[in-house]
Amino acid sequence: MQAYKKYLVLIIVLLAAYVLSPFAVPIIAGICMSVAGIPYQIVLEKRGFSPRVAAWIHTLFWTVLLALPIWLVIESAAPAMINILRHPPSPRSILTTLSGIPVVGAWIASHAAATIAAPLSSEKLAAWASNNAAALKMYAHHIWILLAHIGIALLVADAVSRHHPALGTALRRIVLWSSGDEAFTHSLLAITTQAVRSVLLGLLGGALFDGVLVGAVMAVAQVPSWPVWAVAVAVLSSVPMGSSVVIILAFAVMLAGQHWVAAVSVLILSHVVTLSADFLIKPRLTGAKTHTPFMIALLSILGGIEVFGLIGLIIGPVIVLTTAGLWKEWETQQS
Repeated sequence: MQAYKKYLVLIIVLLAAYVLSPFAVPIIAGICMSVAGIPYQIVLEKRGFSPRVAAWIHTLFWTVLLALPIWLVIESAAPAMINILRHPPSPRSILTTLSGIPVVGAWIASHAAATIAAPLSSEKLAAWASNNAAALKMYAHHIWILLAHIGIALLVADAVSRHHPALGTALRRIVLWSSGDEAFTHSLLAITTQAVRSVLLGLLGGALFDGVLVGAVMAVAQVPSWPVWAVAVAVLSSVPMGSSVVIILAFAVMLAGQHWVAAVSVLILSHVVTLSADFLIKPRLTGAKTHTPFMIALLSILGGIEVFGLIGLIIGPVIVLTTAGLWKEWETQQS
């Protein structure tokens, strides 16, 4: 009879997970943010802060970290975009500057000549917007979803931060009830916790790599307020296409100042950095704590995204690293 109860509970849990699946990405992100910051929250509590105030400070930190760079980027980019619309550069000046790019300048200018032959005007922009209305609506929808998901992630992080002792106890009881084995429960939770920390290490390491190197590229290119852009790239590096949006906005700001060579350099080199982080740095750091081979860590990230979508960026490596940890422990017990 006990087995039937477990199956019934499992079905109910799966149904609940299915209902919440549209919000899986921000929920998982909020849990990971909270888990990453709980050790520091505990330090605040030991120094005399009440658990509620410590949790509030914890949530405020993540809010500032996520919202402030985005706001500063928008504030920096908006005037530049307005300026380029009011005072568009002439086609001749654009082609002359593009031709001056080393090695590929002549090729880029020859291919761009037909596209920008006519001067930029409000009528031309209106026609372009009308022809691409569906795509623009889709991008606006994605931006709205991104902002909504950030809000949900912060709410989840706040809830987990305030109730983490009770949630930890409940999770342990559920696993123990499901397995019926105290030793296995302890082992599973320890291995899963280590896997989560390894994935967070990969994400944070990749963000730091992106922020430092992209910041260096933007500093050399003399992008206005480049530290703000670098922080925004780092913060949004874990969001698919998040860092690309920031880089493209920085590219547009440089175009507004008619710094064409610097703008193209920022666009290309910054994407080289972010791709290197995605395919080299994050997998290596993700597998470092658990001694997982690089290729397995990389495939767990790519396969997770392919199977689960955006949530797979975290869930995929956690599942694979947990499986690998359980396998190693079983091998140890057998030897």
